[in-house]
This record gives sequence, C-alpha cells and structure tokens, in this order.
Amino acid sequence: MSKPRIDETHAAVGLMLLQVLALATMSPVWAQERPRKSNYPQQSEALMQPDTRKVFDSAPFSRDKAVPYWTNGYLVSRVSETVGPGTFNVTLYDRTGNKAGQAAIWFEGSARVIVKSASVTTDGRIIASGEADKPDGTRARFIAATDSSGNVTDVIQTREFSPANTCAAPDGTVWSFGTLQWDAAKGVPLQGDTLRQFDTRKGQLAGYVPRSIFPNDLLFEALAFIRCSGDGVVVYSPLAGVYIEMQRGVDAPVIYQAPMPVDTRLTGFAVLGAGKIYGLLRSEGSADTSIRGLYSLLLDDNNKTGSWQPVQGTVGTRRQPGTVIQLYGTDGGSLVFSRAEDPLGESALHWAKPY
Repeated sequence: MSKPRIDETHAAVGLMLLQVLALATMSPVWAQERPRKSNYPQQSEALMQPDTRKVFDSAPFSRDKAVPYWTNGYLVSRVSETVGPGTFNVTLYDRTGNKAGQAAIWFEGSARVIVKSASVTTDGRIIASGEADKPDGTRARFIAATDSSGNVTDVIQTREFSPANTCAAPDGTVWSFGTLQWDAAKGVPLQGDTLRQFDTRKGQLAGYVPRSIFPNDLLFEALAFIRCSGDGVVVYSPLAGVYIEMQRGVDAPVIYQAPMPVDTRLTGFAVLGAGKIYGLLRSEGSADTSIRGLYSLLLDDNNKTGSWQPVQGTVGTRRQPGTVIQLYGTDGGSLVFSRAEDPLGESALHWAKPY
C-alpha cells in the first residue's frame, strides 16, 4: 500500500503579527438574527461531586504534547510537529484510561507535518488537520481521515484555507474554523469564509462567517476552540472575543461578542448543550500563584453578547484543593476535568455534572 501523498501548493505565505491592543478596539461583530427561546443560566453554578474518577496514563499530559481534549468517548492526544514517517502523532485513550488507538499522520515527500487539530468520530476514526511542509518551502494544508486502525484513508487539500481547528460531526462531516493565507503583495489576508464544513472524500460542502468581520492583523483562529454535537457546531475565539453558534438545520450562524476577562487566557472549552458553555480560565502569573478555574459563558440573546462567570467552588490557585485546573471536554451530560491536589495525581480525570 503506497503512502498518502499531497500535491504541492505554491501560495505565498506572509508573516502575521498579533496585535493585542486590537482586542480592545476591534469593530463590532455582526450577528444573524433568528428566533430562539433563551434558556441560558442567569447565576453562577456549582459543580456536583464527581460521578466518576479514573487515573489515566501520564503520556497525554506531558509538556511535549498539546492539551488533550475529550470527545465522542475518547481523550484525544496530539503531537504538533513530526519530522519523519512512522511517528504516532495522534493517540486515543478510552474511559478505562488506556490507549485505544493511534495514527501516524504523514505524507510522502514531506519534510515535516504540523498537526494543528485532531478529533475522533463517533465510530473511533481519527480526523486530523494541519499542513505538510516540503523541503523547498512550499506547503499543503489538509484534513485527513483514518480508518478504525489508524491508517490514513482520505485526504483533502484546503488550498488557501488553513484548517486550524476541526471537529467531527455525528453526520460524518467535518467542521473547521480557520483563517486564510496572507496576501503579501497587498499586505492583507485573502478573503473567504472562516467556518467551513467538509466531506473528507468530496471536499468542501459549505462556508460561513467571512474573514472581513475580523481585523486584518488579528490571528483570531490561534488558540480557538470548535466543538461538534448533534445540536450543531460552536466556536469560541478568545483572541477575538467572539462566540459563534451554528445550530443544526439553520442556514446562518449567530455571532456573539464575548470578550475574555482582562489578563486571562483560556486553556479548555466544553459545551454540554444550549446555554451550557464552559471554559477553563487562568489569570496571568506564575504556575503556582495564578488564579484558575471553571467558568460558564452566559449569553444575552437580545444583545448578542456574552460574559464569563465563575462556577462556584472551582476557582483558586493550582495548590488549592478542589480547584479545577484543566477542562478536557464533555462525556454525555458530564464535564471531564482534573482538580488540584488530587491524591491520585493530575492525570486523574473527573466526571461531574454542573447544576
């Protein structure tokens, strides 16, 4: 069986500089209006005692890997950069805490492969996105799918679109939130949709949310999160302070202005359903003294705005017992997370329902 191969693309790639001050001065973001009964929580929540706790292999939590996340019954672990074939750069762990699958995403003729995002389908196949760089400096942006054994079976090139964040939808399609290449000659990014739906065999199916609503100099897709479910797809960009919700069966997304609290960053994101949106926020400072914990994103449907509010009993320092120190995702109606000073260690994952 021959190795999967990606043809060369020769689009120019320019350097984009992140302007933090743009977050405070960016133009208002438009929103598509549609009727919906609001059922968002109006007060801070608390977290029930964990329903389940399980100790995992420490490998997915090592510093050389991206922060893993839980989806479709698996913890997805990802190595960002690979410089040769045969290296497993996406690994799955099941509810027992043991390794359940892995894939070596690599393409013949590459000098390195960057896996920017990885997820898993409901039947255990891996979806990965990123770019394959060739020795001459050209690069190909891709979304790849494997079979249940981790062998790459389908690859599509996304051309000028960089699929920085992906998730696998229950209907078998893949959603991606990303950005467009930089037009070095004009000093502006190319224009196009930033939220796209793909079929890994047919290519792009649909596109939404134009690049033009974001400032030119903002790397809005960096550190963003996307989550798929039977209800639709949601995206949150902490750098842009924008929450996007695309409900199943609706023709246009709803976009909310939902800025991050000052001097904080987001390291985890999870959605349990309509109005139940959670993030792991951490303040600036040293690892031991910074404040972190679980926050819920409260949305105002009338004004299309959102604000982050702490979840009772989860916020504190890294050494304060009970503090939620990382949020990995959702499993059924529960959040999956880890707590500070757990006697079983930081690789002990908790399952609990907020109320």
